[in-house]
Amino acid sequence: MVCRSTVSVPLILSSLNRSATLCPIPANSKYIMSNDRQKYPGIPEDFPVAPIPYALAGAQPKLNLVEEDGQFYSPGTSPSEVSDAFEVCEDLAQQFVKYCLDKESAKFGTHAEILERVRQRLLTKDWCTPAQCGWITRRTASLLAWQVPDE
Repeated sequence: MVCRSTVSVPLILSSLNRSATLCPIPANSKYIMSNDRQKYPGIPEDFPVAPIPYALAGAQPKLNLVEEDGQFYSPGTSPSEVSDAFEVCEDLAQQFVKYCLDKESAKFGTHAEILERVRQRLLTKDWCTPAQCGWITRRTASLLAWQVPDE
């Protein structure tokens, strides 16, 4: 069972040296900032994993974290969030295969032009991050056995 919650951790800034220290994080927990790919089983190595920037209200500086199974992650990098994003992106890539084949049969352009339209369409929809849009385009190209476009 995945235990997941979002917590705001206040930062204490020393007025003398302006260094930040985290408080309070339970001693038996880990705060994960690295992209250790072992934390993401079943996710391809080339799938982008990046934190989602957040702004939290209030005068005191805060750090937004996601707790999952006793470990803390930047938002967007917990194993369940990455898995969910991967499933959405893989589904979009599978759907774009038919779209690209339809455009190819209608002589809508070269493979590179069709894939660029896919990427631009994804970017305008704002369904995923720009890095994920690039991954979806590359994944669609590989599913079609087309040449993978340069970014």
